[in-house]
Amino acid sequence: MLKLNLYRILLSRGIEDPYQHLRSNGYQRHKITNLMHGRNATVNLDELEYLCETYGCTPNDLLDWTPSDESKDNKSHPLQPLRRSKTSVSIHKMIDALSPDRIKELERYIVERGER
Repeated sequence: MLKLNLYRILLSRGIEDPYQHLRSNGYQRHKITNLMHGRNATVNLDELEYLCETYGCTPNDLLDWTPSDESKDNKSHPLQPLRRSKTSVSIHKMIDALSPDRIKELERYIVERGER
């Protein structure tokens, strides 16, 4: 089953209160609840494009996949890259927990890969 997982991308962008963030961007309560709990059965392409543009991501970043039938789960399935771990942790909280030396190491890693 494919599900929209907006929560993960919002946390990765440092948005600690996704509900309030989406509310301030014009989303209604019911829609926010569905988005945050992966209960959106349909997302139109305009909305998907808007989310991708807003959060600097691709549709693949917003989707999670769990095989509907575990017996059909195989490593060569084309949706395997969309399998995610169940945990969503704010990258900002992870960085806050690093020592200054580890932060410098992380900065070097990012600069070396041209992600700056």
